[in-house]
Amino acid sequence: RDGFDAEEKARKDALIAAERARVDAIQKMIADIKRCPVHAFPLSSPEIGRMIDDLESQVITAEIYAEFFSAAIEARADSLESLNGFERTASIKEQAETKAKAEREAEAKRLADEAAALKFEREKLARERAEQAEAFMEQERQAKAVQAEIHRREMAEKAERDREFEEQKAAQAAAQRKQQAA
Repeated sequence: RDGFDAEEKARKDALIAAERARVDAIQKMIADIKRCPVHAFPLSSPEIGRMIDDLESQVITAEIYAEFFSAAIEARADSLESLNGFERTASIKEQAETKAKAEREAEAKRLADEAAALKFEREKLARERAEQAEAFMEQERQAKAVQAEIHRREMAEKAERDREFEEQKAAQAAAQRKQQAA
């Protein structure tokens, strides 16, 4: 009798262990379904979309989940709701980031274009100033040349006047000497 009781107890323990293993396996599958949204946080909207597709295609039947069928259906519905919300949020964030990036790029291009135009204007102004300075220097050179020519002519005229005066003076002195000698 003790041998029979021991065998019966072992059989019951095995059945209890098998039932516990079955229930644990089902509860683990349900826990995995519930944890799906946790894994979505760092993902992009297309990646979350693939998670949604995978979860939607997961087969949940009464044969697999038995008395936990309703809990599995509810877990999937809750997870899908969360994942859909995360996908929308991620999509909105990605669109905002794309828009912000495009705006930054457009602003950077505008600033670069503005800087290029400003550089062109500065270079043009520098060329114009250089040309004006060169023209001014040429005018100065010409003015100095004209002044030098005027000065040379004045000096030549003065020298001619001085020579004529000296000749006149010498002629007068010679005329006076001639008169005195006579």
